[in-house]
Amino acid sequence: MLSGIEVKVINAVKLSAAQGGRYDLGNSCRRVSAIPCCRQPDRHRVRPRGLVRAGGAKPLAGWTVLFLAITILTGVTGFPLAPFGLDPPRVVGIILLVLMAAAVVGLYVFHLAGAWRWIYVVAAVMSLYLNTFVGVTQAFQKLAFLHALAPTQSEPPFVIAQVALLVTFVVLGVLAVIRFRPGTEAVALVGVPKGL
Repeated sequence: MLSGIEVKVINAVKLSAAQGGRYDLGNSCRRVSAIPCCRQPDRHRVRPRGLVRAGGAKPLAGWTVLFLAITILTGVTGFPLAPFGLDPPRVVGIILLVLMAAAVVGLYVFHLAGAWRWIYVVAAVMSLYLNTFVGVTQAFQKLAFLHALAPTQSEPPFVIAQVALLVTFVVLGVLAVIRFRPGTEAVALVGVPKGL
């Protein structure tokens, strides 16, 4: 019995082959030798990008909207909670919302043209970092085994975790800025004229 994703992949392959497309499952099928499609001639190959594409969704468009919406909601929902006033969580929330505003403007207003491409990438990566930073901080506050290691969050285990997180996101952010080049398919999903 085939899963829903397998059926959609098979249907996409049949449709693509009928239209003279290209079919290739990419690196994942090279690792799994049981998939015979990998050795087909190039004229019968299509390149679905991961499970999102294989599941029939447009690549990354839905995930981008979901990420932006959830991140904005995460930033907004912290403000009406007590205690009121300007405290560190609200400062992080304000920074997060400013970053998300830049990401949304870069993506939907300027369509990633020119400098807005890297502004969007930096804002998205920094927003994800801030959410992860808060998650690590809350983990050290609320999980007993981590709280025992760093009860005041100034001990070495907490500092090491946050520095490792920062270094990871700096490396990923630099790589993202260098490598993110929206293709014509991704550009079309957000309403940008093809060829930008």
